[in-house]
Amino acid sequence: MNCFSAELFLLNIEKFISRHQDAAKIEEVERETKESTTSIPKLEEEVVKLTQKLAEEENTLEEIRENAKGEVEQYRVQLDAVRVELEPWEKQIIECQGKIGTASSESKLFNEKRLLKEEEKLATQEQGVRQRVNEIRTSLDSEKSQGVVLQAVMKAKELKSIDGIYGRLGDLGAIDAKFDVAISTACGGLDYIVVETTTAAQACVELLRSKGLGVATFLILEKQKDLIQAMNQRVQTPEGVPRLFDLVKVRDEKLRVAFFYALGNTVVAKDLDQGTKIAYGPDRQFARVVTLDGAMFEKSGTMSGGGGKPRGGRMGTKIRDASGSGEALQAAESELTRLTEQLAVIRERIGVAVSQYQAAGKAVGKLELEIAKTRMEVRSSTLEGISENNFLDLIYCFVLCSVLKCSEHFFQISFVPMLKTSFSFIVSSIFYMSRYS
Repeated sequence: MNCFSAELFLLNIEKFISRHQDAAKIEEVERETKESTTSIPKLEEEVVKLTQKLAEEENTLEEIRENAKGEVEQYRVQLDAVRVELEPWEKQIIECQGKIGTASSESKLFNEKRLLKEEEKLATQEQGVRQRVNEIRTSLDSEKSQGVVLQAVMKAKELKSIDGIYGRLGDLGAIDAKFDVAISTACGGLDYIVVETTTAAQACVELLRSKGLGVATFLILEKQKDLIQAMNQRVQTPEGVPRLFDLVKVRDEKLRVAFFYALGNTVVAKDLDQGTKIAYGPDRQFARVVTLDGAMFEKSGTMSGGGGKPRGGRMGTKIRDASGSGEALQAAESELTRLTEQLAVIRERIGVAVSQYQAAGKAVGKLELEIAKTRMEVRSSTLEGISENNFLDLIYCFVLCSVLKCSEHFFQISFVPMLKTSFSFIVSSIFYMSRYS
């Protein structure tokens, strides 16, 4: 019985607590309902105010958009005008750069070609005169080595005391310098004295005997007539090498037979291997061979060569006058000195031209820097026609229109002033950088 009473007591307590909790909830709901009923008129009034403000802001925005269209168009026209004003300057700068490059290249090429061509011409002349001086000196040395024998004979010719004297064989012809060593080696008769007749030779011998001047070998032209047919015969040389005789130039054609007597069918090989092949080949007509560097193959089968510097200079590249060799040497040496001095001047001018060209290259570099600087100044000066505020407004209008056109439903009107304030700082920085950088 006691147990049952306790359980009943607890159940009654739970019911009492539940009734009190429901009463508290009802009281809270009634309070919230009363507060909401009081707030509704205020909220409805606020909605009306906000709706009116939204309408006003939308009207303001529409006015801004309409005004911006005109300003944007105005600034677009100004920018187009700036571009038009800048375009001629840009073209002039490009033209100036092209002219500088072209003028520099043409000037360099012209000066270099002219100076180098002049140097080449003078160097060739100097080489020719130097060769002539060497030939005359060699000829004079040859005359000295022969002593007074040749001088006495040539004096008799000059005085016309003996008729039919031509002179030393080596002085009566000329050959290219390439074959100087070859003919000086192969033609032992270059020191022979050429005369027309036996009578002239006998008179010369008597002259030398009477004065006790020594002996000389005389080549008598009238005794060489039987060689003319063989001389004029066309020949086919082995491997197409030249005959030494065919390389000799003469002033008087009747002297050619004298050189044929001294040279015959001697041929010139380029080197020792070719010379050996020809000299000991089957065609014995051309068994006498000389190489460019002076190796000599005789018909008898002997060969000579080696030693030090090959002997040359026994025949010149030009036919020398029989007399006046001392005066010719002096004139040639004077000419050589003049050409050498001119060549030195030209080479000095080439050095100066190279230095000037290098300096001009540096100057062109400086000019290019000046052009870049001028281009920036031109751009800066054209921007001066637009004030900073106008420039700022111009850029702002472009951005504002773009923002409003793409996102007008996603931004509140109160965002626009903040956009302008933030964007002003950015564009001001851009303006100053473009103007003063």
